[in-house]
Amino acid sequence: MGVRLASTMGDVLSVRAWSDGEQISYNVVDEYDGEFEPGIRTSAQPLTGHEIGKLLRGIPSTVDDRPLFHDFFEPMADDPDRIESPESVAAGQAFVSLESGFHPDLNPRLAEWYREWLELQRNRAAPRG
Repeated sequence: MGVRLASTMGDVLSVRAWSDGEQISYNVVDEYDGEFEPGIRTSAQPLTGHEIGKLLRGIPSTVDDRPLFHDFFEPMADDPDRIESPESVAAGQAFVSLESGFHPDLNPRLAEWYREWLELQRNRAAPRG
């Protein structure tokens, strides 16, 4: 499964799975072989789409204690002209898109998570009275 970023360099994160005895083990690497700690390291069965979302959202940022995916989305919250619609996220036409032959519905799941995240960002930015 891959995570593609529409960045200048076309960055890609790859989720890799392999059989490890009775378990399936997972790791996440980028195109430079940098490794990231996944939110789920092992499972007894193949992951569901929801669990893949949990695995991805659990990857810590290399900058602070937020999930790595917030690093992808936060610039959009800071710049209203760059906020993508959840529909473009679901269609895989956004800055972040997920590709999986086994889980073709991952982009709509990402869009749901993005909606929740965007609402949190907007609530935090709203003036308190």
